[in-house]
Amino acid sequence: MSTDDLPDAETPARRRPAPADPDEDELARRWSLTSADLAVAAECRGDDHRRRFAVQLCWLRAHGRFLDDYRQAPVKIVNHLSRQLGLSPVLFLDRPGRSQTERAQALRIRRHLGLRPFDSGLSADLRHWLRQGAIEGRTAAELLVRAEDKLRGWHVMLPAISTLDRLVTAEVTHATSQLYETVSLRLPPSLREAIDLLVEVPDGDARSSLFRLKDFPKSASAAVIKGDIVRLRLIEQLVEAGAGLDGLDPRVVRQLGQLGRRYDAGDLRRFAKPKRDALVACYLVEARRTLLDQVVEMNDLFLTGTNRRARNSVEKQRKTLRRRARDGLRRLLDAGTSRDLSPLTIDFLPPQD
Repeated sequence: MSTDDLPDAETPARRRPAPADPDEDELARRWSLTSADLAVAAECRGDDHRRRFAVQLCWLRAHGRFLDDYRQAPVKIVNHLSRQLGLSPVLFLDRPGRSQTERAQALRIRRHLGLRPFDSGLSADLRHWLRQGAIEGRTAAELLVRAEDKLRGWHVMLPAISTLDRLVTAEVTHATSQLYETVSLRLPPSLREAIDLLVEVPDGDARSSLFRLKDFPKSASAAVIKGDIVRLRLIEQLVEAGAGLDGLDPRVVRQLGQLGRRYDAGDLRRFAKPKRDALVACYLVEARRTLLDQVVEMNDLFLTGTNRRARNSVEKQRKTLRRRARDGLRRLLDAGTSRDLSPLTIDFLPPQD
């Protein structure tokens, strides 16, 4: 995993190049010299040595490692440091004269900041820490960022970017292979045999059984819900007792399950048996949870839709009957008023003798 693969949001600030035109806040926050810095820089002989010393000191403090090429140092930063040193501004920073002088200054800077070199002992400690993180399911990109933070917390000068990249990649690869072995050994033999059948394409068919298990559309219809239930029952038969993965970290199962869903049957057939078993088994465990949630959700949507359609149908019939009744009453009233009927009089006076 190269640092080029890291998005900007995940790349540590010390890995990003220094801005060519930093603002005043950036200069004050990351490129200011303390009184102790000025005192140790004053021990250098010559203005150029003091400038280079100040640049390397701030660069190491900000980025965790020394600057490889002085031409990468922005002139605005160099002159900001020059002003603090009481030196005149320059157009560029001269290259160092002797490598021995550079090594001596690097040692003084490292001691001044209290940083230890990245030696074999610290490399072993970092490998152990990386191994634990990889077992927990952390990606190489995430571990690369965390490794730099870890070394900074240990007050260790960061190794070269390529060295750290190779170290992280190697440990993640090794830990992942061990993880595949561990997961595969936990699976019951019947499931391992079933996985081999799932990734095979039967004669006369264009798709594997695993593809059909993965192909569950999300739709609130009776046919789709029925198909989901069938797939769910098949998966439950395959992983009846949790596939022996109940003791694993759920994050690991989830990550391997996502990888298993990403690969098609052809890719899985090319993998080594432990990796294939681990990816498919974790996918089945995750798919069971996903399918169960989907069946419940789709059934709820289906019932809600059915209820809504039933209410709309009843309301439509009610409006139709109400309209018919109103029209019938209007016709009855019209028929009654159109007839020429004489008014009826009723005499309530008592009869005369």
